[in-house]
Amino acid sequence: MNRRTFAIGMGAIVAAPLAAAAQPTGHIYRLGILESSALWEPFHQRLRELGYVEGRNLIVEKRSVTEGKPEQIAVMAQQLVKIKVEVIATAGAVATSAAMRATTTIPIVMIAVGDPVGIGLVQSLARPGGNVTGSSVLGPETSMKRLELLKEFMPRLTKFSLLWNASNPANVIYERDTGSAARALHVTMHSVPVTDPGQLEQAFATIEHERPNAMIVSGDLILQPTWNGSSTSLAARTSP
Repeated sequence: MNRRTFAIGMGAIVAAPLAAAAQPTGHIYRLGILESSALWEPFHQRLRELGYVEGRNLIVEKRSVTEGKPEQIAVMAQQLVKIKVEVIATAGAVATSAAMRATTTIPIVMIAVGDPVGIGLVQSLARPGGNVTGSSVLGPETSMKRLELLKEFMPRLTKFSLLWNASNPANVIYERDTGSAARALHVTMHSVPVTDPGQLEQAFATIEHERPNAMIVSGDLILQPTWNGSSTSLAARTSP
């Protein structure tokens, strides 16, 4: 299956079915999904609209890292290649990079990747090249806009902490862009890098000691524990 028979939800990728206005029949396609994301529901919805229905003409092989262990992702990417999926759909820079290392021939469709050009996943957004296409969610302009909105919500904002995964190349660029935005807006950024879920408690202690007005958590697999209540309780302790 050609990668452009797929469409990503949210309108980022618009692709044509195998034939104009035709429903795919006969062949049973095998799609690999690498890494979980809430964004997969619109992806599946668009597949159904194009005529690819799981259980009828589509088999979906899902692989997702558990317990915040990013080292598993390379093994899972290789598993999808070995079972001969026809397309690999990935969420995030780490999963996309792992898929690219595992294959140069199977089409890869990425979602929720920050600055794929900057981290070398594609040549350009207009002409990605290679076997990768998809959508991007971050860039220098979004870092500035995010801080502008935060400052609008908190007019007295003078300092914020940024919790980010230093082992994720997309997060490295995001940290740099957010720092530039902070300087332009005359706000102090307290950068808190982690590379393992086991470092989160110490990271929280460091942030609490700094007593920022707000905290920004970058989107990343190993930071998922902060989305389950830890960041909320921390915010309550660090608010002035």
